[in-house]
Amino acid sequence: MPTEIHWYYVIELSYYLSELFWVFYGVRRSDFKVLVVHHMATIGLLSFSYMTNHHRIGAIILGLHDIADCWMESAKMFKYLNRHQIAEVLFAIFVGVWIITRLTYFPFWVIHAVFKYGYPESGIYPVYAIIVGWLLLLQFMHVYWFGLIMNIVLELKKKGEATQDCRSDSETSDELAYANGLHSTLEAKVNGFVPPDLRDGDQTLSHRTRTEFAK
Repeated sequence: MPTEIHWYYVIELSYYLSELFWVFYGVRRSDFKVLVVHHMATIGLLSFSYMTNHHRIGAIILGLHDIADCWMESAKMFKYLNRHQIAEVLFAIFVGVWIITRLTYFPFWVIHAVFKYGYPESGIYPVYAIIVGWLLLLQFMHVYWFGLIMNIVLELKKKGEATQDCRSDSETSDELAYANGLHSTLEAKVNGFVPPDLRDGDQTLSHRTRTEFAK
């Protein structure tokens, strides 16, 4: 295995392990369960493809996913900076890249190649079946998320601006509320006093706090 691909795998595996850990502590949106399954499937694919020397196709899959993510994160950054025109251009590019990479190239070239050329002569063995199953699961989630993306596109067309994340009632208020609740918990622990609404399992955010910030 080339050194570059080895480190590519190490960095990606570290990233998705941290994402899987953080998703339980961040703002929970409507696709929380799908996101957990996605991270677990990705970690499984990374591990199995590395151990079974399927790193060539694994590197291609990683690259296809990373290309779209760059445009999405860039669009979100400009949205937070209130540069909505730039954000909309970047978002349009993101949608196009998503369609090309995850809805076209990934299923019709990558998965097709795994079925056509990767089928073992000795028959299906467990690792091959697991890898194929995870690839199909990823493709199902690509279609699911594309539906959420289309909701944003329709909102842009209707209102002229995507005012919120389609996965939650209010992306900004959720994140502000979470940050405020986390700060309250840390401050309470430092001062040696934990309010009643924060005692149950050290919850970072009470229902009352969420309601107040969501107004």
